[in-house]
Amino acid sequence: MKPTHAAPYALALLVLTACGTGTGTDTGEGRRSLAVTNVPWEARSVTVDGRTYPAPEGVEMELSAATARRGGGKIDGRGGCNRFWGTAALDKERMRVSGYTMTMEACLDDESTAFQKKFLGTLSGDNRLSVSADGRTLRLADGADRITFDKGSAQ
Repeated sequence: MKPTHAAPYALALLVLTACGTGTGTDTGEGRRSLAVTNVPWEARSVTVDGRTYPAPEGVEMELSAATARRGGGKIDGRGGCNRFWGTAALDKERMRVSGYTMTMEACLDDESTAFQKKFLGTLSGDNRLSVSADGRTLRLADGADRITFDKGSAQ
C-alpha cells in the first residue's frame, strides 16, 4: 500500500472551515450576525447636520441574532433617558430600524432630551452599517448623519 499525505491537508482544511475566516466586515449573513448581534454596543457619538455630539454614558443598543435573518429581529437599548425596543433587519451593509417604542421617563435636562432625540432619529430608518477591521467599532450612517458605537462588554 502506497503512503498518502492527503490526510494532514484534509484535516487542516476541516479546521479552517470550522473556524471561519470572517472579520465581521464580510457581508455574508452568518459572519455579519456573529460580528454585530448579541453584543452590547455603547454609543460614542452622534453626528447630525455636520455637528458631532458626544454620547452620555449609558446610551446603547443590542441586536438579536434574528436581525440577520429574513424578516429581521429585535433591537433594544437606551437612548439616554429612556429605554427603546423595536424591529431591526440587517441586509449586507445596511441596517433598517422600524417600529420602535420607548419608555416615557422625563430627562433631567434639555441637553439629555436633545441628545436622545438626535440619537433615536438617526438610528431609525435605513442606515449604511460598517464594522471596523478589529470588530470593536460599529458605525451607522445615513448620508452625513451617523452614530458611532464601541463594542461594550457582555454583562
